[in-house]
Amino acid sequence: MKKAFTLIEVLTVITIIVTVAAISFPAFAAIKTYAKRQSAASNLHQLYVAAALYRTDQGGDGIYGDVAQMGFPADRGPFPHPEDVFMDSYKDFWHSPCGLNTSWFPMGPGTVMPLITIEYRPSEDATFAAYATTYRENTLLFFDVNCDDPDAPIDNKYVNHRGVGVLVEGQLVTPYKPGLMDFNDTWWSNPPGG
Repeated sequence: MKKAFTLIEVLTVITIIVTVAAISFPAFAAIKTYAKRQSAASNLHQLYVAAALYRTDQGGDGIYGDVAQMGFPADRGPFPHPEDVFMDSYKDFWHSPCGLNTSWFPMGPGTVMPLITIEYRPSEDATFAAYATTYRENTLLFFDVNCDDPDAPIDNKYVNHRGVGVLVEGQLVTPYKPGLMDFNDTWWSNPPGG
């Protein structure tokens, strides 16, 4: 005759399983977040390689601050603009693997898509020139702010933010520090790498 489990034994096993799951889930969530950040960094690296190839094809040189002389795709010339062609050619890489940070942008009509951002802002040569001339080797090329903590609003400069970016020279940077990181040149480059 088989002996059945008692109620106490079943409840004990369930309690152990629930406890192990409660301990494991936060670790899994942290691993998943890290994997998304690594994927975002990989996307940025691929975009950097694409931009470097584009610069070579366009005869770009190392003059900082002048988008045309650096050989970057700029939004000038006949339509479609070189910037649009460049983005369309690598459209699979522009979407952030981290998704949309809902603490920044409310979901609904007009929601901002979670895209990697072009930092050099080709329509603002003067802005880029001042920035690039100041920071030289620390000039940011593309960045992804969607890998930030979901509970850290973008406009709160007193909490730590996580950003992923790639410099003009190809170095990946992932600073984690307080301050306003979205379109804030000094947050990324002072000190270099965060």
